[in-house]
Amino acid sequence: MTRLQELLRRTTSGAAWMPEIDGLRFVAILPVVLQHMIERYYRYTQISKPAALFDDPLAFFISRGTVGVFLFFAISGFVLALPFGKSVLQNRPAVPLKPYYFRRLTRIEPPYLIWMTVFAAVLLAKGTYVWSEMLPHWLATVTYTHNLIYHDYTRINPVAWSLEVEIQFYLIAPFLANAYFRISKVTLRRVGILAFMVLAISLQTYSGGPIPFWLKASILGQLQHFLIGFLLCDLFLNEWKPGTNRHWVWDILALTGFVVMCYTWTSEYWKSLVFDVALFFLFAGAFKGVLYRKFLQNTWIAITGGMCYTIYLTHLPLLEGLMQITNKIYIPGGFWVNYLLQLVFCLPFIWVASAIFFVWTEKPFMQKQFPFPAWGRRALHRLQQMAGFFLVLLILWFHPTDARAQNDSLKTNLYPRRDSLSPLLDLKLRPFEELCALALQKNPEIKAKQLDMERQALAISIQKRSVGELLSFNLSGLYGNGSSLDANSGVLGTTYVLTDRKQTGFNANVSIKINGADILTRGKKTQMARLQGERLLEELEGIKNDVRKMVISSYYQLATSLQMVKSKSEAVESARIILSVAEKYFREGNITVAEYGTVRSAYNNARESLITAQLDAEQQAVLLRELVGGDIWKR
Repeated sequence: MTRLQELLRRTTSGAAWMPEIDGLRFVAILPVVLQHMIERYYRYTQISKPAALFDDPLAFFISRGTVGVFLFFAISGFVLALPFGKSVLQNRPAVPLKPYYFRRLTRIEPPYLIWMTVFAAVLLAKGTYVWSEMLPHWLATVTYTHNLIYHDYTRINPVAWSLEVEIQFYLIAPFLANAYFRISKVTLRRVGILAFMVLAISLQTYSGGPIPFWLKASILGQLQHFLIGFLLCDLFLNEWKPGTNRHWVWDILALTGFVVMCYTWTSEYWKSLVFDVALFFLFAGAFKGVLYRKFLQNTWIAITGGMCYTIYLTHLPLLEGLMQITNKIYIPGGFWVNYLLQLVFCLPFIWVASAIFFVWTEKPFMQKQFPFPAWGRRALHRLQQMAGFFLVLLILWFHPTDARAQNDSLKTNLYPRRDSLSPLLDLKLRPFEELCALALQKNPEIKAKQLDMERQALAISIQKRSVGELLSFNLSGLYGNGSSLDANSGVLGTTYVLTDRKQTGFNANVSIKINGADILTRGKKTQMARLQGERLLEELEGIKNDVRKMVISSYYQLATSLQMVKSKSEAVESARIILSVAEKYFREGNITVAEYGTVRSAYNNARESLITAQLDAEQQAVLLRELVGGDIWKR
């Protein structure tokens, strides 16, 4: 084993290292990480995707990753029962309770306290919550009482719900293990624990309705999974000793067991029974299988499984921040090709970050001695030096913008809220009077009629000629100097005299031209022009009335469509809330697949109805905009 592998391998507290168990922890943590990855990628990606994860068979299978948590429960049952089983069945010294509880406290609590405090500090630094709001949730979280007090996942890190169940089991495990292994008759012991598991499932199923969250997320709702670990421990100590025969059939049973678990995790009675049988085979294959056992014993698989506690505590916050960045990386090929691309980016990052966190925040507390030896003190000192760096890193990566929407990170959160369903909800129509005035101003028929009326008014003015056109007046005159020769007759004879004269003359003439046709038809022509103008005016008013009617009709049709969009949006929001609750119960196994499918179908129908209403509203908006000839929305 290389130095790096030795550094990353978990430290056991005296017992021999069992790589199969750490390999099983890998099998448990991997589907949890993959589930949270696909949920967050679905939320943040902009590429084409199914309407919901459960509409795609492969996505549905990956979304069942929470079954890994129940494998963790069985592993805890096995590991904690092992020393008590050896004590009773192999006549070894009794396990003292004080060191047992002290070891659990010093091993589990410090990393948990560190990370819950860091995550709470990040939320406060980001302004997601105020101190008075965060403090009670932090206190409930670090004391493992959040499920009981608030009946919901913790706001700090939702995956911690299962750790509260683990702590409750740690408290009662010594008493259960001693009581179980002190039953000397093997058949009675094993039949008894099987009967107890069936009884537990029966009480959970037929308790008069869905189990409340606080009860489901407690040892009372999960005890049967831990007891499977007890039964496996019994078989391991008595029948599955090292060197016993192994067979490839167990490999098939283990693989089949995992698949069956994914499709039987529900509150239905018989499926719950089958689920625990499948869990048994998935676990048992680690000791009885061939290829499956070799896979679990692989050094890097076992090392990764040994870091599962740190991975479990930190992977969700890291994914929340990381996938908001990596989702922008896109290659042609659709949803699944790009999800695989996300795995290439995110899984190595999660592994490396978790390895660092494991060395600095978990492995020092694996030391059995307390206070810790010199190596542990040096590690804690380096941890203090790195604390500031980790805090800055987590502030950059942790949590989306709306932390309250991520309260329940075990939900898919795939269903958009009302404000994202239709942009029409944010728009307001201009007042009806403004739209009417705008339509009358921009209507081309009205403009044409107005031009016709102007032309007709001009024709009427021409028709009304004045009387002066029927009269004519002429004036002529003569003015100037001249001379003439005058002849006078007398005694002496005729005498010629040259005489100077001024000539002046005026001539005035007034004439009246009367056309009989004009006199006879002039009044009627004027009346006809006036009637034509009145007809044009009536046509103009008719067009205006028609435009007003069309605006009224289109306006109220659009207003009705907008109201319908609002109503359908509220229906989708209600269906989304119901679906989120149903999904929560479905993930907890409190409702059947058929019941969940009915709720999801109702949500999809509501979405389709909203889309239809939105398309109708958009069509009505286009018609009104064309009719008005301008913008119809308030600015």
